[in-house]
Amino acid sequence: MIYEDNLFRLSDGIDAKSLTGKAERWDLNNRLSAGAKLYFPLGLQEFTFQGSMGDNRYVNNDQLDHISLSGKGIWKWQVGKSFTGTMNYGYRRYMGRFVNTRFFGKDLISDDTALFDINYRPNASWRLNAKYQWLDSQHSASERRFLDFTSNTGIMGIHYQSPAANSIGLQFRHTDARLPNRERRLSTLIDNRYKEYEFGAVYNWKITGKSVLDGHISYLIRSHEEFSQRDFEGEIWQVNYQWTPTGKTSIALSAWRNLLTGTQDLTASYIIANGFSISPTWSATSKISVQAKFSWEEQEYAGDPDLGAREKTRMDTVLNGQLSLSYDFTDHGQLNIGYRAGGRDSSRVLSDYEYNTVFANAILSF
Repeated sequence: MIYEDNLFRLSDGIDAKSLTGKAERWDLNNRLSAGAKLYFPLGLQEFTFQGSMGDNRYVNNDQLDHISLSGKGIWKWQVGKSFTGTMNYGYRRYMGRFVNTRFFGKDLISDDTALFDINYRPNASWRLNAKYQWLDSQHSASERRFLDFTSNTGIMGIHYQSPAANSIGLQFRHTDARLPNRERRLSTLIDNRYKEYEFGAVYNWKITGKSVLDGHISYLIRSHEEFSQRDFEGEIWQVNYQWTPTGKTSIALSAWRNLLTGTQDLTASYIIANGFSISPTWSATSKISVQAKFSWEEQEYAGDPDLGAREKTRMDTVLNGQLSLSYDFTDHGQLNIGYRAGGRDSSRVLSDYEYNTVFANAILSF
């Protein structure tokens, strides 16, 4: 069960009924789901199959009722002592969010993913890695089919691990992203295809027995098929710090600079996001744990195709906070309750919003 007081993330100055057909901004999503997971070891090979289905029902916006699906098959393979890897295929069907969109209907997104990963270890310290990833994402709503997306990604890397289990690696990534349906902006149809080249380093450092630092830093080049003024070159990075001062308490800190896609804005093709988060966890007892998370992100809407929209570059600040409690009431049952709140402050008129969310669920496993 999820209660939202501002389901469509609308600004206070917007008349909800004129956009959504409903005067109420709030809604209650009742969700019933079931899933299964199967694991089969066979010598050096491991096979996992998992899937779930959820029935989502809304109190005020029953036009959004839908069935969500997810499934994945995973093969962890090994040949001899030197070659290991993973092959998997996954499918997910879910409803699109209402952030950064001017469409407030039901849009069911179907994601198909595939992965092939191979590792070669000539000795205990060095690892050579090659990876191929495929993603095909399709939208059910005709208004959002310009976001249909297919990408092919190849990654190659070399990694070193010290006797103390600290590691560092260098890797190269290439992505070919194709969006088959052109996007209409003003009177122009835009081809949003692009290619990315990323050169970077990844690292994992066990500072002490209670603290770990990991992350990546890269230089990213993105080139678009049309309107080259949208191209991007610059650094992206993420650093994560995990501290476990006691057996019951842990704190996770993260900071990042990333590129986000999928925005509907006349003067932007992507978002440059700089942010940080803090996530403490406390295990009060063997059955009760409390989690919290706070995040701040500054978003710069960039990649203007310069179509004469006559709008200033948009800048947003997004704040989110969450507090939740988990209770294992039996060996096979868990109860979760929580509260989430946040908002966006935007330089674009009527693009700011605030929201409050209360959620509760019970999970039974057999």
